[in-house]
Amino acid sequence: MAITCCNTNAQMKKRTTGTANRETDFGKSILHAFVQHDVDAFTALYPTNAEYKTILQAGLAAKAEGLTQQKIDEMLTKRNTEAAAAYAALFKQYQAMADSVGVKWSDALFEKFDFNAVYPVPVKLKYLEATIWFRCGKRHYAIDGIQAVEIAAGYRLQGITNILQVDDGD
Repeated sequence: MAITCCNTNAQMKKRTTGTANRETDFGKSILHAFVQHDVDAFTALYPTNAEYKTILQAGLAAKAEGLTQQKIDEMLTKRNTEAAAAYAALFKQYQAMADSVGVKWSDALFEKFDFNAVYPVPVKLKYLEATIWFRCGKRHYAIDGIQAVEIAAGYRLQGITNILQVDDGD
């Protein structure tokens, strides 16, 4: 359910890298949903229908390529009927990804949330590209390729690329 508002990374202007509290709290909430095996908490990380409409309208106002009011209406109609099931399916896929690399969620401990704040041209929204680093015992893992958008209510998840083991602790 992620939206594309830019053609290339060259159109995106990176402003900061860091671990501010609001961003770190968002990262911890992602990890918490996985640790608790809570599909509802995971789904709540994504934009509501109203928030999704606001994000799309920002793209339309910025004249994002290929985005029209008709396209927005079609996307919203589809989202209204499919989003919850799609997010639940993603949660299961991510859980399976984690299982395949040996993540034991009951032992997971947050280490840090690395991010780049990105301000796509011409859309006037702040996006995050991020990674959550965590460990289970001596093994270190990452939830990588996190994409999120900032709205008035906070950050909303757009997608995750991968959950991987980064070392075996030796």
